[in-house]
Amino acid sequence: MRTQSRDTSEDIERLLIHGHQQFSPSMRFARVRSMTYTLAEANRHQSGTKNSLDRDLAFLRHVYGHPYALAFQNHGPVLPSPAFDVLPSLELLARLFAERQVPFALTGSLACCLYGFPRTCRDIDLLVRPQDLVRLDPVSLGFVMVEEDRAPVVGFPEVAHWLDPHTLIKVDLVAAPFPLSSAWLLHRAAAIPVTEDGFTLPVLTAEDVVLTRLQWYRATGSQADDQWNDLMGLVKVQAPTLDATYLLAQSQRLQVAGELAQLFVDTEFEGMAHESTDEHAGCPAHPAADY
Repeated sequence: MRTQSRDTSEDIERLLIHGHQQFSPSMRFARVRSMTYTLAEANRHQSGTKNSLDRDLAFLRHVYGHPYALAFQNHGPVLPSPAFDVLPSLELLARLFAERQVPFALTGSLACCLYGFPRTCRDIDLLVRPQDLVRLDPVSLGFVMVEEDRAPVVGFPEVAHWLDPHTLIKVDLVAAPFPLSSAWLLHRAAAIPVTEDGFTLPVLTAEDVVLTRLQWYRATGSQADDQWNDLMGLVKVQAPTLDATYLLAQSQRLQVAGELAQLFVDTEFEGMAHESTDEHAGCPAHPAADY
């Protein structure tokens, strides 16, 4: 088994996996939230300046890049000073989207952490329908629109980049990558409690998080260790319930079968030989892409 860290033995890794399997998603989210806030606050105070705006601008340049610092500066100061916390941003997004009847689901690194090994997460990735990606106006919702200066990733639709000025959390709205369908993935998404007091979010299924992350991993050069670690952590923790039949069938269609096979090897996943009883198991394909 390939461990999450090079200095971790396989025996210790197995103990960690067993421990994380006992955690509820809300417990994993609490750890992500705590680690993210602690690290972010430490980084924000490294600049040495006592001016809160200058400190936040330096933080944004360091973490997200110059376009985010510029967008925040153009937005103007926020009172009280922003607190780097993913929960208020998630709660606000969930409320605003519900009011506007916009279906969405959590995906990306934060979804990986809810299913796998918790770590710091500096942004929120939400899957939406292509038409909502175009029609949602971040400014009217209290967010800041950011124009990134990076080229789009081949095979992936355009991403809307937002910044929550009250938390400095980056929000990426994405549609399903070709040939997946946002409508199909949103239909399969599960409602998961992410806090102990019952705040629930729609989250892509563990299998669909794996597939979409493998697509992203391949499209961005198959070199990002943090992305691969997220995937390994998810598979290790969710191994007892992962639908291997669905994963294998869809990976062929999405041309990530090689990456999935390597992921199974690295995690010593044994479920590939098991027949699944999931209602979606063996589906030859998703409905046609909806953009």
